[in-house]
Amino acid sequence: AGNSARSMSEGMRTFSNYALGASAATALVGAYAVKAAKDYEYAFADVRKTIVATEAEYAALSDAVIEMSLVRPASAQDIAYIMSLGGQLNIATQHLEKFAGTIADLDVATNMDLEAAALDVARFMNITGTAQGNVDRLGATIVDLGNNSATTEADIMAMAMRIAGTGSSLGMTAAEVLGLATSLSSVGIQAEMGGNAISTIMRRIDRDVQTNSSTLDTWAATGGMRRQQFKSLWTSDVTQGLIAVIKGMGQFQDEGGSLTLLLDELDISYMRQVDTMMRMAQAGEMANSLITRSNNAFAENSALAREVSQRYETKLQMMSNAAQAAAIAFGNELLPSFRDVVVGATDFLQAVASLDSGTKDTIVTVGAAVIGFGLFTKAVQTGAGVVG
Repeated sequence: AGNSARSMSEGMRTFSNYALGASAATALVGAYAVKAAKDYEYAFADVRKTIVATEAEYAALSDAVIEMSLVRPASAQDIAYIMSLGGQLNIATQHLEKFAGTIADLDVATNMDLEAAALDVARFMNITGTAQGNVDRLGATIVDLGNNSATTEADIMAMAMRIAGTGSSLGMTAAEVLGLATSLSSVGIQAEMGGNAISTIMRRIDRDVQTNSSTLDTWAATGGMRRQQFKSLWTSDVTQGLIAVIKGMGQFQDEGGSLTLLLDELDISYMRQVDTMMRMAQAGEMANSLITRSNNAFAENSALAREVSQRYETKLQMMSNAAQAAAIAFGNELLPSFRDVVVGATDFLQAVASLDSGTKDTIVTVGAAVIGFGLFTKAVQTGAGVVG
């Protein structure tokens, strides 16, 4: 009898331990899944706030976010955040997936942080009139220039944002603006100083060309051309007109001329403008080379993909993202039931609260009896063990 009782007690204990462990594990997995789903739901809610789309389009975007997180170190929440920023900055719905993927890649492949990259790239496209479908080409251009110059991607974008307005208004392409920005940054010119200085000089040349100012002869001579020849070049290709002036200044200085006097003759006397042109005078070939490189990188559209393919060889973060994606999917299945449970529990508690005192006393009495029976059962289990 003792052995039988002891065996029954051990069986009950083993079963209860397994059941408790399984229940705890299931509860933990379920809780993690629900939390992951809720966190993502909140993140994607910002996308819904910033764009107008059909439910089918929202679902497609949400699927795209999850899929992108499986092949990138960026989390689903981060990618959804990029999409919401794109929506705020008027990125069209059909281009949001490409925009989010490009920014997530730039966040990994460059020293640009996620939010700054999203804001700067979107605003740069708006200023320069770059087609939104070419956002990946911009990303490739930025990475290629950063990898092949004496500056960083963040500094390139900071400078490009300073000169984009003037450059695009005078006919420069987005790639040319980025190439010029890279050359300015590569000679140590800070965006706050150099961006305004070079923009002012470009506007001054354009004014002299448009008004046939007497200073136009000096600009033309500096560029190694006659007046009409320089005017025609500037009107058709501002970038090459500026490069001709920069190269000419360098040659003038190399031949023993006073660049200070030349700049004064061109009515360039403010310290920042003088410093900018002094630095650029010896970087004409570099500037021309970087602008050519920028145009090629934009056309080829490969530098960003190549860079991130090397960075993504580390799979650890993507494994975490895969686990999160699975949790989100599982949690999305649980959320409706979880909400039903919460609603049901709320209704039950409200119903209990509305009962009269007598009914509440009866519930307490029955509850006490149930608890007592539970304690009695536990005592039987323990007693069986003692008897054994």
